[in-house]
Amino acid sequence: SGRMPTKLKSVLINLGLGLVSTVLFVLVMELVFPKILHKLPLSIYLGLGKDYKILGQHHKKSVIPTDYIAIVGDSHALGSGDWYLEAVKKHKLTQGDYHSAHILFNETGRDVLSFGALGSGSLRSLVLKPISYFIYFNSLRDFKLKSPREILVYFFEGNDLSDNTYAIEKRFRVGYDMDRLYDPKYFKVFIKKEILGTDPLYTGEVPFKNWLFSRFLVESVSDNVYNELRRGIKKLKKFVIGLFRVSPVAAEEIRVSPNFSGMVSKTDSDMALIDGKEFPFPYTTQQPALNLTEEQTKQAYYVFEQSVRYMADFFHESKITIVYIPSPISVYQWVSPMLTILAPQGKLTFSSGKIYQRSDEIFKHIETIARKYNIPLIDTRPFLRAKALKEAVHGPRDWYHPNRKGYEAIARAILENTSFGKETQKD
Repeated sequence: SGRMPTKLKSVLINLGLGLVSTVLFVLVMELVFPKILHKLPLSIYLGLGKDYKILGQHHKKSVIPTDYIAIVGDSHALGSGDWYLEAVKKHKLTQGDYHSAHILFNETGRDVLSFGALGSGSLRSLVLKPISYFIYFNSLRDFKLKSPREILVYFFEGNDLSDNTYAIEKRFRVGYDMDRLYDPKYFKVFIKKEILGTDPLYTGEVPFKNWLFSRFLVESVSDNVYNELRRGIKKLKKFVIGLFRVSPVAAEEIRVSPNFSGMVSKTDSDMALIDGKEFPFPYTTQQPALNLTEEQTKQAYYVFEQSVRYMADFFHESKITIVYIPSPISVYQWVSPMLTILAPQGKLTFSSGKIYQRSDEIFKHIETIARKYNIPLIDTRPFLRAKALKEAVHGPRDWYHPNRKGYEAIARAILENTSFGKETQKD
């Protein structure tokens, strides 16, 4: 007879029910997920899709911030460093603070949205990231984002200038006339076409862009598979090395500051004076653009200036403030007479006097640009230097970014030098 066996029938019914309930669950989550992004624990936040991840930041009261402070810049604006590394370890299922944005939010109660972009110069961090994301979020079904009330532009003396010269070499020189570089109108065309025009977020070409939860499910599964494979390969490598007894030379264990013990090899470090004692700091690549020629430096300032201008034109209702962040090497009191920096040209050495001098020089240039456009400028160097006399404000694992003490000093500088910070301190 053509009747379906009872067992098969019940299997099919169960499959159908399973499928329907899964579809219903996903549809419900599609409605709920976009509204709870800012409540997700740190481990899940890290797995969010690149195009909407910043909406999951928890230094704001809701997914879409209101009357907010935006931070733009490189990894300092994003919050890289030891405080972040500790938070990721500690807060698997909770939310943990790890940079200046959290401090500003906690102290002022004002929403903060960070557009920080890892390892990027002014074109990416001041123009591409904030503008393309702003346009993109306003193209999504669930979100309407207003312009920020305030924008804090983090300028990092350690590599923003070299990143800017790199952008000129790799992006501008290729298809544009170098003789017209200093023509702002011509440069604006370059920004619009090459920097923004080639970005899928700016043009809105993101497949299934409104299906945040479904994409999160697919992306997190594929990420996990990829990470497990990588972990397996790493283990295999370790095992093979173990077989042949090839052991890497362990760095000498040295106390890096009164409160830290970190790994620094004595041979590749310079000595700083912290709390009256000598502490080794590893050679760094983050320095005040000491390896750039005069022309490269001039180009780099120009790129910063035009980026600020472009951003200020776009966010014309926002109040902009530049926050000057020194490279680690310009913060400490050095015992070593000569300091070593690692540059593309190889190891270069400079006296500490020359390093402070260059830092002042860059600050004065940024100050000139700020004055030209009537933009307030905050110097975080005195705050970081004062703290660095007592303890390390970088490291001990990530020497390129501030640790908790460092971010506290940066936030203090901002709170003491902005109207929104002063209002809070009056309360």
